[in-house]
Amino acid sequence: MTCPLISVILPIYNGEDYLSDAIDSILNQSVKNFELILINDGSSDGSLNIAQTYKEQDPRVVLISQKNIGLVATLNKGLSLAKGQFIARMDQDDISLEHRFQEQVKLMSEGYDLCGCHFHLITESGKLSSSRVVSIDPDFQSIILTRSVPFAHGSVMIRKSFLLENNLKYAEEVCSSAEDYQLWVKCFESGAKIGNVDEYLFLYRDFDLSLSKLNAKNNLKDATTISRKFRMKNLTRIESDLQLRLKDNATLNTFEQEQAAYFIFNTLFKRRFFKTKYYLRFIKLDVKIIAFFRFLKCSYGYW
Repeated sequence: MTCPLISVILPIYNGEDYLSDAIDSILNQSVKNFELILINDGSSDGSLNIAQTYKEQDPRVVLISQKNIGLVATLNKGLSLAKGQFIARMDQDDISLEHRFQEQVKLMSEGYDLCGCHFHLITESGKLSSSRVVSIDPDFQSIILTRSVPFAHGSVMIRKSFLLENNLKYAEEVCSSAEDYQLWVKCFESGAKIGNVDEYLFLYRDFDLSLSKLNAKNNLKDATTISRKFRMKNLTRIESDLQLRLKDNATLNTFEQEQAAYFIFNTLFKRRFFKTKYYLRFIKLDVKIIAFFRFLKCSYGYW
């Protein structure tokens, strides 16, 4: 049997309310050459029955059911089972738009190792609440990673060979509550080319009972640790990327402005200096935090 182009990893844990919408959005992709790996991690609701129905209806569906071992171990199991050239993530309560895989594979063919896309946030009932534009610039990802992730976890596509060559997987012990952030940092430090499709291809369901919200405290703690270590280890590279991107008055979208501003803010207070070349560029940006920079300049003479 020919190996699929894409392996989709979809972990399931008590997700019966939205699982059918998530699976349907994958099975209805314009790209048809994929396997959908459903891993039921000890659900106590009707999730397994839903997954079994899809398994019976579509030969592309691979179903694994196991005792509960947790999200990170389940994701790593999915990575080990994946047969495709590319690995796509999907969450049980989100929706992938029809051309997601088509556009991501197209971008990956340009030499990218990881990519996501812009995404819409939807409510528990499926109504649009807001939209998020991410950075499409591979040279800006080091700045993004100082305090955030480059894309929504469920929207990512990864080149499998890159993970294998660098022996990378999700962290099961250290900072496991921010497992995706930790992996993207490891990928970056291993030389990954990271970017995003310049289209909205994903719907992220954002509600109070989502796993990310329920685990927010631990996630923030782990993410803060990852962020601090990443800045310390890669500061020279980050500053170089930022200087390169700001050269010739490059245009930054709102998300990029926010991330760059926070990096500068941290540089100012952590290292007790602020480079004039950054300031002269950033005073032109329409970001509220820049007003605070101006206040510091006038009041304390940092520049």
